[in-house]
Amino acid sequence: MSEPKKTTLYVDANDEITAVITKLQDAPSRIVAIILPKRAPVFQSIINIKLLKKAADKSKKKAVLVTSDKTVLPLAGSAGMYVAKTAQSKPYIPQTPSPVQSSIGTTATKSELDANKSVGELSDSAEKSEEVIDVSDFPKIELDDEKKDKKDKKKSGIRVPNFNKFRVLLIVGIILLILLSVGWYFAVYVLPRADVTIETATQSTAQTIEFRASPDQESVDQEAFVAPAYIEQFELDDSASVSTTGERNDGDKATGLVTVTNCESSESGSITIEQGAALTSSGGRVFRATETVDVPGSSISGTIFNPQCDENGQEEVPVEADEVGTDYNISSTDYTVSDFSASSVYGSGAAMSGGTDDIVQIVDGADIRTARQQIEQGSSAEAQSELEQLHASMSRTPLVETLTIESTDESSEPEEGAEADEVTVSVRTTYSMLGVTGEDVRTLIEKHMEEEIDFNTQAIVDDGLENASIRVTEEGEDGFRVSIRTIVAVGPEINNDEVAQAIAGLARSETKSLLIAREGVRDVQIDYSPFWVFSTPNDPEKVFIEVIQQGSEPEEPTAPESPEEGQAEG
Repeated sequence: MSEPKKTTLYVDANDEITAVITKLQDAPSRIVAIILPKRAPVFQSIINIKLLKKAADKSKKKAVLVTSDKTVLPLAGSAGMYVAKTAQSKPYIPQTPSPVQSSIGTTATKSELDANKSVGELSDSAEKSEEVIDVSDFPKIELDDEKKDKKDKKKSGIRVPNFNKFRVLLIVGIILLILLSVGWYFAVYVLPRADVTIETATQSTAQTIEFRASPDQESVDQEAFVAPAYIEQFELDDSASVSTTGERNDGDKATGLVTVTNCESSESGSITIEQGAALTSSGGRVFRATETVDVPGSSISGTIFNPQCDENGQEEVPVEADEVGTDYNISSTDYTVSDFSASSVYGSGAAMSGGTDDIVQIVDGADIRTARQQIEQGSSAEAQSELEQLHASMSRTPLVETLTIESTDESSEPEEGAEADEVTVSVRTTYSMLGVTGEDVRTLIEKHMEEEIDFNTQAIVDDGLENASIRVTEEGEDGFRVSIRTIVAVGPEINNDEVAQAIAGLARSETKSLLIAREGVRDVQIDYSPFWVFSTPNDPEKVFIEVIQQGSEPEEPTAPESPEEGQAEG
């Protein structure tokens, strides 16, 4: 289907110029006849007609206003817009009320439509007369129109503001205002800070404080110098493996026969060699009877030193070595019979044989003890460290000497006596240690210092507990005797928060004068940052106080003497 040569648009009385422009741009043909209602408000403005013409030029369309409204005609002439009385009338550019506007109309007449043809004829000849409107001339014509509009505005004294430029300037101004506000806030409230260094005169003295720490005490007793002792426990599972050193001979036992002679007279009766009875060779080897044997008395009495006994008083007793091994493969020898100390009973045996050696490595009790000692050496140090940290996390001072083992659960794999090249001993040990709170110790230090300083004018600025030497000197039924050796620094009390509150917002000179006036303050150094800050910030959190104590430095405290050391020296 071919494109229509002419489009007719009907404008409603209430249409806005934007709606008319949209209809124009959507028209399918290049020739557009715009039929206006009577007294259409939208075409009572020269600006709207110019906007419509500009839109037609950009869309490469030829627009004609179909109207006979006398108020619209001069405006159309000023804008160079073609008009026609009817859709079949020939278009023309109306006369303008001024020479300048007339020139615009004349220019348009020469460059756009043929005034001698009707709208219908223009639509028929649109494709043939492409030279009527030269598209390449639109920018030039548009620029000329804009120049003429500017000249007209200058002559009329009316300037139309550039709203796009104004909007850009407004946005840039708002952004700059925001950046300036944020920068001002950071410069005034965030970045400023004051570092104040206060040098004070202090007197340090070495002090030894002794007190009693008891698990039964509920609260610190300043008069009796007793502090509660808190117990902490730590359970540790550990194991150690060592090579086994035990040996066992799994060979066979030597066996043989021993002839037992009973030199007692037959009238005295026979003797019985019980099973398991020991028969000891002259070399000290022990053999045991493997069965019970009765040995009758001899017909002729005698002794081993006077062997007058006859064979009637003899019996062979089967024996087995008391232990395995080749050491019991002995030659023939004499034997003594246990439970028969009389010299009238003795034994004589042939060579023993059958004893063999089969040495295997086993777990010995000494191996288990060696592994346990290794565990105790490492576990004790680890348990002490863990319990010290546990007390420290609760702001307590650990009493290391009170470290004890509460319970031990030990096992070995394999067990003692088992054949193995290595044994692993596992031990679960529960350790315990006492500790006292730093607050209780400080209370006792202050009580101890009451006789040496006046707390109305002085204060303990450093109790030295971080570097103090603490030792348990004695354990008794009422608790543990504890001795603390520390260095106590006495001087003016400086509360950093109170000082920051007091100097907030003051100038440098005022801040320094206020602090120097405090008793015990030697010097004050104030550093402001950044470079544009010349007074103490109003926010106390931006004021950082550092107190440097200047005074005598006694020797570091030495560890109190332990009871064992004291006894050794005595």
